[in-house]
Amino acid sequence: MALQQLKQDLNFVTGFKEFIKAYQQVTLMDMEKIREVVLKTRQHMDGLQDVFVDVKNSYEKKIEALNKRKTHLRQDFGGQATIFFSVSTKFSAELNNKVFTQLKNKINDKTNLFVLGQVGEEIIKRHFPRRAYTLIELPRNNQPGNFTEVLQKLIAYDSVDVFFPRFQNVMAQEVITSNLSGEESFILESQKIERKTKRNFLFEPELEKILEFFKGEVFKYLFAKSIEESRLAHLGARITVLEQSRRFSDELEKKARFTLLKARKMLANKKQRNRLAGLYLWQT
Repeated sequence: MALQQLKQDLNFVTGFKEFIKAYQQVTLMDMEKIREVVLKTRQHMDGLQDVFVDVKNSYEKKIEALNKRKTHLRQDFGGQATIFFSVSTKFSAELNNKVFTQLKNKINDKTNLFVLGQVGEEIIKRHFPRRAYTLIELPRNNQPGNFTEVLQKLIAYDSVDVFFPRFQNVMAQEVITSNLSGEESFILESQKIERKTKRNFLFEPELEKILEFFKGEVFKYLFAKSIEESRLAHLGARITVLEQSRRFSDELEKKARFTLLKARKMLANKKQRNRLAGLYLWQT
């Protein structure tokens, strides 16, 4: 291989490695913008969800009585809704597929499927071409937007589960299922805690208004926080892929430098042999 071509290859690999480093820095800055907020509100979010479960469990009979009297508290659709969160950030394919793998093992034909993001839609179409679903489109930059219309539909279901990735650290993400409608507690399920006693509550104002609040504002809050968790996890996944790419580029750079050095030595040896051959011919 020509020496000039080897130099060009080395320059390309070096430039590619510098690009990866710069992209890592940009991604880290993006992640830091939301990581602190997400981690600070995570405990509050899980605790609020846990209280929602306790309220529904502790006053199940009262809730049933209210549902019979108030049709607007009775779910219009009934049944179960499942939301598949996907994010169209670069290098998120593996994490999106992990979320889908967990989702496909738990949904059935009776589950009403909602898909957040066009990437998730493509995955559903590829694996379940005949499956009916409702697409929830994300605004630009994957920012949580105004989902009033779709939230009104989701609130009407008996139970709403959301599948999304959750940030652990820069190099590791987990896929979880969280219930937004107060049917199950993620905290109890993830930590495998069983309460021996139920918590009881005194309501002011009355239970009916408390339930409306939980099924409205709290549901929206949990939904929005799930999107933020998903975005943070995908940024973490991007860092992982970029780090793997950086290590790979380091190896390519070492090989390119070694090949170039070897070629230069071979060229120098060839020139030396030619000079010696010329001296020999001149002397003879």
